Amino acid sequence: MDDPAGRLIHTAALDDYFFEEIRSAFHKQKVRALPHTEFYLVRLLSDFCRSDHLRNATGHEDTPLAIRYLESLHNDGLEGLRLLRQIADFALYPSGFFQGSLIRQNIDLDYYVSMGGNAYRRLHSRARETSHGEAFAETFRELSDRFLYFVDVLAEVSERSNILKDSDLL
Repeated sequence: MDDPAGRLIHTAALDDYFFEEIRSAFHKQKVRALPHTEFYLVRLLSDFCRSDHLRNATGHEDTPLAIRYLESLHNDGLEGLRLLRQIADFALYPSGFFQGSLIRQNIDLDYYVSMGGNAYRRLHSRARETSHGEAFAETFRELSDRFLYFVDVLAEVSERSNILKDSDLL
């Protein structure tokens, strides 16, 4: 199939594409991040491109993030951590990548920023509860402390990818 607009992503791996886009957005936005945080954002975008991941992350579409956050506080162990990460990642992804859509739908961006930042902060404080969690502790801290910066980075990637027009989605 021919792509007359030249907007198809021609790359062997989404990670490679998003790595370049994240790097470019960091440079343009004058944002610096830990290498693990940079990698985390690349994986976040790649994962949300897969429909199965999106369905798993949004399995509670009708449940507000605040209620899901409260539920995560009542779940100890790995289940509570999994819920927190789903909340944090789901708050970051649309607030950055689909920011314009949220604004057009009158969805409060501050709500997503608050929920995502708090969930990442809680993940940071609980990260050492798992054997591999310590590796992500500083990433979660940075995502929490600088959530708005990373929202802007994802918005830049979204804008550069130029897929948010109705005609592009079709």
